[in-house]
Formats: sequence, C-alpha cells, structure tokens
Amino acid sequence: MKMKRKREPVSFLTVEPECCHEAVQLWGNANNTRRQQSNLTEKARKHLSAMGWKFWYTLLKHGKTELRYESPTGKLYNSLRTACKAYMQSQGGGGVFSESIGSNSVGCSSSKVTAQSTSMERLQKRKVDESFKIEDQSPMPKRGKILADLKRLRDQKKANSQQDDISTVCQNDDQSDDICTVCHYGGELILCDKCPSAFHISCLGLKELADGDWLCPSCCCGMCGHGKFEEGSGEKPKDDMDNSMLICNQCEHKYHIGCLKNAGVVKLKWDSKGNWFCSRNCEDIFFSLNEILGKPILVGPDNLTWTLLKPSSSHSDREDLTENYRKLNLALSVMHECFEPSRDPYTKRDIVEDIIFNRESELSRLNFKRFYTIVLERDEELISVATVRIYMEVAEVPLVATRFHYRRLGMCGILMKELEKQLMKMGVGRLTLPSAPSALDTWTTSFGFSKMKVDERLQFLSYTLLDFQGTIMCHKLLRHSDTDGSTSANSTVTQAEDKQLENGALDHDRKFLIDDVDSMFLDINNPGFLSWHMGLG
Repeated sequence: MKMKRKREPVSFLTVEPECCHEAVQLWGNANNTRRQQSNLTEKARKHLSAMGWKFWYTLLKHGKTELRYESPTGKLYNSLRTACKAYMQSQGGGGVFSESIGSNSVGCSSSKVTAQSTSMERLQKRKVDESFKIEDQSPMPKRGKILADLKRLRDQKKANSQQDDISTVCQNDDQSDDICTVCHYGGELILCDKCPSAFHISCLGLKELADGDWLCPSCCCGMCGHGKFEEGSGEKPKDDMDNSMLICNQCEHKYHIGCLKNAGVVKLKWDSKGNWFCSRNCEDIFFSLNEILGKPILVGPDNLTWTLLKPSSSHSDREDLTENYRKLNLALSVMHECFEPSRDPYTKRDIVEDIIFNRESELSRLNFKRFYTIVLERDEELISVATVRIYMEVAEVPLVATRFHYRRLGMCGILMKELEKQLMKMGVGRLTLPSAPSALDTWTTSFGFSKMKVDERLQFLSYTLLDFQGTIMCHKLLRHSDTDGSTSANSTVTQAEDKQLENGALDHDRKFLIDDVDSMFLDINNPGFLSWHMGLG
C-alpha cells in the first residue's frame, strides 16, 4: 500500500502522556459504541503519546486544518480510530480484541511519563522500572552469531514462529541490521545476542569470538564489561535485581546493579525527574545542556544568536513548544537546501529528519534521541544549522549546513566556535566528525582536526558515533577551560562515588591532551551518502 505524501505540520498538538491501554482498545474496536463517551478520546490520545506518538495539524485546501497521528515509526493516520488500530496491531493484537471490557469506566494508569521517552522499555515487554529506567537482563530469544548471508533465513523462520513477545519502537527493530554499526558497510557480520546491531569482527578489534552468547559494547556493563552479572568465581547472582542494569541519562552507558553494589554504591539516587547519572561529569553535562537549551546566546553583531534546540521539553508551554518545532522544521529545510535527502536502507526514512526530530530505535546506530540541533540566526532568519550529540568525554557533529547566500562569511566558524566553547565548559575533551576523503586535507592542515587512528577509534566503541559510507572519522582535542565550569547541583551517584573515583572503579578516562589549534567549522563532502557542499567561512 502506497503512503500518501506527508504534509508539513503547521502546528503541533501537545498531549500529556498517560498510560490507558483500555481506551486505545475501545477506540480501535470498530464495533464498540463506548468510544464516544466523555474523555475517552483524550485518554486514548494520552496513551498514544506515552507510547511515543506525535500529533500535529496539517493545512488542507481552502485553508482547513486536519489532525494527523504520527507513530514512532513515522507512519501517518488521519483518524484516532485508525491510529489506535495500528497501535494494537503493532502490539500483536492484529486489530482483534479478545479482552472483554464490561465496566463503564476505563481504568488508566496514574503514572505519568515524559512525552519524548517513547517508553522503549515498555514496548520491549521486559521487566522495567519506569521511574528508574532499570533494564531487565532476563534471557531473550537467542540470535546467535551468524553470518550476514544466513540472517535472512533466520529472520524468515523467526517471522513464521509467530512469536509476539517482543515489540519495538522502530518498524524493523525485530530484525538484525544489514550493515556494520561502526563502518556502515555490509559483508560478513556478527550479531549481538541482545540488540539488532551487527559488526565486523575487525571493526571491534577482535580476531575471533568465543563460543556462547555475545553482546555488543553498547549492551555490556560499563564496569565489568559483561552482559550478565556474576558473583565471584562465576557464580550466579543471589539477587535477581543484581543482574538488572541502570542506564545513564547522559552517556547511555549501562551498569549492573550488582556491580554498583560491589563498588560500594549502596544507595542509588535519582533526581526529581527520575534521571540517573553514572558520574558527576555526566550529571554536570546534562544540567549544563538543559540550562542553555532554547536560550539564544549573542555571538556576533546585528543580533547574531546561537541557540541549542531539542524536539520537545516537558516544561514548555504550548506557545514555546510550537515555536521550538517551527525552528526545527526550518532547520530541516536548511539541511535539505544543502544536502540531497538520503534514506537509511534499514528504516527507509530520511536520516537527517530522524536526527533533528530525535527518532528512537532499539538499533543503536539509528537511535537519535540524544541529538541536539544548533541554529545560528539573525532576526529570525536561520543562517547555519548543525546537529550535535554529547556523551561524557566525546561529542560528535555529523551534520553542518549553511545557506548558500551566507557562505564564505565565516558563519559556520562562529557556530562551531561557540559550540567548542560550550563543550570545554562542560569538560568534554574531544570532538569528532566524519570527513570525506576530498576534504580530509582541509580539516587536517587548516582547521586542527586529525585522522582518528584505529586504536583511538576502538577506545570509543561503547559510544555510537554516527558515520557514513566513504567518510574518514576525524577528531579534535579540545582545550579545557581553566575556570571551574562544574554545576552546583548535588550528584545522584552518592558519596560512595568519591571513593570509587580514587581507585578507578567508576572513573572513565577524563584526561585529554591540550591542543592549540583554533576553532573550526565542518562541512562533509560525501557523494556516496549525501551531497555535501563546502561552506568555508
């Protein structure tokens, strides 16, 4: 079935997320007469919002507007009933509701979730503590280590087995990837036994794999380096909770609760919004980003401003939210003005749009929820746009675009200079970018970047850095500010972290070389993936 061409949103409808599965069931059932009861519509929309759906109005002919329902996979629906039916089918219901609901009231969960989380853990149907983001490590159907040419046979057998115990955010997340997460090329791949990611053995710096289950770097504990927690001498944990993992809200590293206990972190703390951080560095970066989010910073004459944006914010009112999405759509138009749109072979979606609007996926290389968009503007006119993702010790800037009539005026340089300034305040020591071979000499000789060596790239396998086919990963070491840029907020890792930082149990490599190169700006020239244009300032 062909999809209709997506109309551009003219305004977004903010729906407070709240779980209410029964309301969606009633609305999706075409024969149910109770769906018109008061507040049932609102409850159904709230549940869809909690599951990551978005709602926006599009402009029709004669000036009329119509509400659209957009699923986490990007599919559009014109009515609440069709949206609810599609949601139920994605959950394995097939549009037929076997559960009989005889009550006149609709029972809804009182627990609220944030609009952007999309509750990936709930969709995976694993045992998850929603408030604390604890991911259960219970056994899943084994994927096994297989070659790429055998994967399709395995996927076909899996589809025929009628297993409905796994639901995911992305449409194809129940299938393993066809390209390597590191280099983005196909070939002979090994598959993670927990997530859909695939890798070349050589890209992992390995010669061979041991027998048994294998988990990719993103799925392993940041302390023990293993997928499953074990007591001393390889014994199974006495407490099942020890095998569960906490996910840092900034760097996205995962930690076994058992490993944290063994390290002396007995009392785990979260902030008021349920965020947990593995270190004070991650906590400081998180709060520093939120402090400048949406606030224009004056960086030049004639009201030239630099602003950090993200698709939504729970504390924004409707007017601010509408303005935020307006700027993000303008940023996307600037990207499309400069780059030929390209669709990822796995999702068939525009990857630039997915990055700007933080599309989520169980597949790590397509999970863009941590990206921010930077806009350089003057008097409401966008000049330059960049996308950035910041982990704890490294940041990446894969996309930068400048409108044609502002090129060679130094605008990208201004944007990047302010970004590097903010990164150094946060203690981030390294900035990475994928460079085309034709532009490599420019970055290395004129702008202070250097080609990332293989052993340097292997140090960051636990971070998913966005790369494109045909590009060369480059990096730049940033100078640290002499002033103390740490925030005054209390750490959520507790006092036990201080002791562990001394012996290195929770310490990541936070020491970086000092480089005297100036700030630079980025434009990638990769005809194999996107049509990038040089915008030297």
